[in-house]
Amino acid sequence: MDISDGKLELAKDFGADEVINGAKESVVDRLNELTGGKFADVVVEFVGLRKTIEEAINCVGKGGKLALVGIGSEDISISPYKTMIDKEMELIGVNDHLKSEMAQLIKLIQAGKIDLSRSITHRIPLEAVNKGFETLEKKIESLVRIMVTQ
Repeated sequence: MDISDGKLELAKDFGADEVINGAKESVVDRLNELTGGKFADVVVEFVGLRKTIEEAINCVGKGGKLALVGIGSEDISISPYKTMIDKEMELIGVNDHLKSEMAQLIKLIQAGKIDLSRSITHRIPLEAVNKGFETLEKKIESLVRIMVTQ
């Protein structure tokens, strides 16, 4: 799920069976239709906005898990029974990554088990790294991943 058609096309290229543009249709309604009302076993929320977190909660099926990755500034309220207990939902907070995970990722890339090359939309030299951060923060261009080169 995304609101960028370009990113949804990239997801298809990487093997996604279905994609949903949240700006054009209800994610919850579409997922309900796709799963016959069972919803998702695992939902990972990367944005951190109240709206996207609430939508993510509504996309988790019974016994499912929700991983919150996106860092947002807004507090959210949940109903313990409706949100967690009735669904038997597990809520997981994910805070960045471990140094050891980066080493594992590099090994997987070197072994050819993961190919991130198609997700690199921008390449910038090291001296332009601040411009890269500005592009990310202000969403100046449609991008997925920036690679910093020497």
